[in-house]
Amino acid sequence: MTTRSSPSRKAHARCAHLKQISPATTPFHAEDFDIIPPEQHLYGCDGEANLLVKLHKQYLTNVVGQLLITDAGERTPADGKVFVVKWNPAISNFTAASIQYRRPNGTIGKLEHVTFSPIDFPTLNP
Repeated sequence: MTTRSSPSRKAHARCAHLKQISPATTPFHAEDFDIIPPEQHLYGCDGEANLLVKLHKQYLTNVVGQLLITDAGERTPADGKVFVVKWNPAISNFTAASIQYRRPNGTIGKLEHVTFSPIDFPTLNP
């Protein structure tokens, strides 16, 4: 018979400072959580407009290793966004910067099923 030990006090202390996040206290409706890798583009789908969209890796070079949260835009208004989130020790809290998705014609749209890839698909104009 094996028994599991409870987490150490040190591990518990590390988790104690985390703040509870709820839909009422966040500016987004999270669909995906990804750690931003180096030298990779971010791709997503806009199914309503039948588009594969790309955020070029040059826009991500200063945020490698940070958390990317995708809001697909499934609430009204349907505005897909990604948020770059990091821990700010100066204020003992998380900070987030958002990048709004806009279609080539300037309208807002949904941003679904994002993934990172080193493959550089060429830009095509719809």
